[in-house]
Amino acid sequence: MRSTIIILGCFSLAFLAPACSSSGGSHGSTHSSTSSTNATKCTSNADCALGMRCSGQQCVAASCTDGVKNGAETDIDCGGSLCPACADDQACIESTDCTSKHCGDDGVCIAPAPDDGIQNGDETDIDCGGSIAPKCEEGQGCLSNDDCDALACGVGNTDVDNTDDVDTTTVCLPASHDDGVKNLNETDIDCGGPKAPPCTDGLICVAGSDCASKVCTAGICQKATSTDKVKNGTETDIDCGGGAPTNAPRCDVGFGCAVDSDCTSNGCSLTMKKCVEAASCKVQYGGQTCGPNGTEDCCRSLPVTGYAPPVGDPLYPLNGKTVYLDKYEITAGRMRAFVDAVTANRGGVPDIKSYMAANRPARWNLAWEAVLPSAYSGTQPGVTYEIRNPTPSQANSGALFGNLYPGADVVPSQYGVWNTPSTGAYAVMNGPQTIYPSIVNTFGEQTFFPEYPLNYTIQPYPPDYAVSHNLNCANNPGSYGFGTYWLAQSGKQFPQSEMDMRALNCTTNAMFTAFCAWDGGQLVTEDVMTYVVNGTTWPSGSCAGINGKACRIGSAGGDCVGLNLKSDSIGACLNLDPYYSPNTNNDMDDSGRIFPPGRLADSKNPVIDIVQINAGDEGWYDLKGNLMELVVSKDDRFAYNGYGIGYSSITNHRGQIITARFKEGSMGARCMRLK
Repeated sequence: MRSTIIILGCFSLAFLAPACSSSGGSHGSTHSSTSSTNATKCTSNADCALGMRCSGQQCVAASCTDGVKNGAETDIDCGGSLCPACADDQACIESTDCTSKHCGDDGVCIAPAPDDGIQNGDETDIDCGGSIAPKCEEGQGCLSNDDCDALACGVGNTDVDNTDDVDTTTVCLPASHDDGVKNLNETDIDCGGPKAPPCTDGLICVAGSDCASKVCTAGICQKATSTDKVKNGTETDIDCGGGAPTNAPRCDVGFGCAVDSDCTSNGCSLTMKKCVEAASCKVQYGGQTCGPNGTEDCCRSLPVTGYAPPVGDPLYPLNGKTVYLDKYEITAGRMRAFVDAVTANRGGVPDIKSYMAANRPARWNLAWEAVLPSAYSGTQPGVTYEIRNPTPSQANSGALFGNLYPGADVVPSQYGVWNTPSTGAYAVMNGPQTIYPSIVNTFGEQTFFPEYPLNYTIQPYPPDYAVSHNLNCANNPGSYGFGTYWLAQSGKQFPQSEMDMRALNCTTNAMFTAFCAWDGGQLVTEDVMTYVVNGTTWPSGSCAGINGKACRIGSAGGDCVGLNLKSDSIGACLNLDPYYSPNTNNDMDDSGRIFPPGRLADSKNPVIDIVQINAGDEGWYDLKGNLMELVVSKDDRFAYNGYGIGYSSITNHRGQIITARFKEGSMGARCMRLK
């Protein structure tokens, strides 16, 4: 009925035509005056056309704020294509009519739910995010990390709208160990768990492995300390080594290390990264190649059970410590480690003399120091000393004369009657003498006894026979010398690695003494070695027992009978099976006859060259064979003990042996320590 009236008003009644026009037409009136004048009268909304409402008895245009359900609205002021969406429980025709985007089958808007398959409410994606729905998964939309299930919310750079461009929509990002969120089995944000970096102090943990300190107590990572029984901080082993933050003490032998200063011994193995018994054994060759299998620490030291020096003896400041004696003879490789260390300490110069002057041990004689190397070769300054007859006494003053520079009165008589050659060939000249004990000369063929005349009335001894006899350190053609310290210019036929493993010879007594001091000990004393052997081969060359018991090394016996042992240094024990056989194809280097410490054995009937104080002791190697062994006496002179190559002929050099300048192919040494 209402639509009929409208049609008639617009098209049938001429006087109503202006009401349907937006212009005054021929009437020349405005839209507002025409509308006001010709508005449809009404008493209710039912009287008005679609999209109109009744206000003041006139039909006016409907709006979304007029408090009336009109126009295309599905409920009062909501729904439809023009008005806001309707709230829950209001009428609707389709989902777009509802704020929840969910219009029920009964035409009523349904409240948002986290399982309705629609992104509604405060959800950031379909049924996830916001304050009610579950957290969103990777790739779903979000506004903050709180919307995501243990993921970070950020720009995902994904083509969400499939327009082949890069969107900047924020989504839940893939989990990572740097996303600022605790995920991926982390125990705290971006740390802990099986794959994330360990957590710092104070953060949450489940086990020690979750913490940088490796200490988890009551679920919290603790600060690393040097007493927590864990290797942490910069420690190189459990509660030892390294520096800050724990500042742990140094590590004992066998524990892990990175540098020498991590170890109480000041020696960190270059290959194993373990603390070794002494600094010299950090090298592989000659440091870790001793014993029957060539795998033992060459610095291993054993307690001298039962030895008790006189109370108050200044040579043994025990202070509750025990005397230990190295199990093996000093190797060439260990001595090289000493020279290399001093060279590095002295700016590239092997100045052993100045190093020892700056680091003198408790027991030290300045006359020893005087004849140490201060340069590698030609730049070595001369060392001048004086020979006097009779020989004056000498205190530890550094004066280069006296009992360490003996005159003719000492040479023939100090230790009994000489063996052949006669004493005439061993006469010495009084007056000042100069030597040049560089590194090359100290380890090479050079002798340091210019006071022995070069021409003798006794023949057929050649010039300098009193010094060169039994020296065997030369490497010139025809010498068959067997010095074991490898020098680039020495003509050695073996590589340095093989030479470094051998027991060291052809080295001055002073150098042996300096080495032991640097290595944390001292050259073994005469009385300690006498106690271990229960006798001495000084000065006669044969050992007789003491205290009513037999000498533990017995008599020398025959040459090469199960031991690397010869009364004279001529020839080699070719029937033995050393680690490296002598190189018989050259006449310059016969050093193969000197074996790596602890390696000596007969190929058919092994002879255990071990000296034990008590049955079952571990024992010391090579006191019966290989090399004679240097010892230091109470008056700071030197002597020897044990047997080795040239054990008999070396007795002709007793007047030289007592000095710090002596060196010989038959003489080696080992260190003792106080622990």
